[in-house]
Amino acid sequence: MALTKNFNLSTSGLEKKNMNQQVLGVSLEKLIKSFYKIIWGKLLLNISFYFILLIEAEEWQYAAMVVDRLLLIVFSIAFFLGTMGILLKAPSIYDDRKPIANR
Repeated sequence: MALTKNFNLSTSGLEKKNMNQQVLGVSLEKLIKSFYKIIWGKLLLNISFYFILLIEAEEWQYAAMVVDRLLLIVFSIAFFLGTMGILLKAPSIYDDRKPIANR
């Protein structure tokens, strides 16, 4: 509430009013500047943290893509061999007798 008394919102931005007030022996101007330094520091820290996460995510995406491709190949081979195994076990393939309808 104290900061809203010292600043007046207008179309041109924030206008300074009475910044020579003292809070615990420190001027409000110094408090606001230190507050903005802390905010900017935390903002830059968070941006760098998300940048590092993005780089790590790209590494994990590449590793996941390699594993995904490997599992696709394994699944394709297993699917093909399983299908061929089922189809080749059909008794009608190896039965040399004539069909009943043709007798």
